[in-house]
Amino acid sequence: MQIQINWEDQAPQIMAAVVYPYPDLGRLWLRVALSAFAEYPNLDVIITDPAGNQVATLSVIEVREQEVAYTLHLRQAPQPAAIYQAHFLLTRGDVTLHRSTIDFPLAFVEPAS
Repeated sequence: MQIQINWEDQAPQIMAAVVYPYPDLGRLWLRVALSAFAEYPNLDVIITDPAGNQVATLSVIEVREQEVAYTLHLRQAPQPAAIYQAHFLLTRGDVTLHRSTIDFPLAFVEPAS
């Protein structure tokens, strides 16, 4: 009889995500916290403007840390004070582990520590 040990009680999830626009509003600072994982998940992020157009994307293969931060550059002129969306997708291979979407205003706010 072979015993298989599964170190993950459940699939990894996005526990928290926040987007902070830089003062120039053309760059975004993302902070993402993931639940514990035994095998490295992949993380995809798509930023959309108020019309739903993709204005920035990020793909990370095999995220190694539970807390990560990245800077994204908008591909279009920023729309100050408009509400944008950040779509997060956590996968492993072809399996979707978790997805989350947050709304954020494109306005500079001093990041919380």
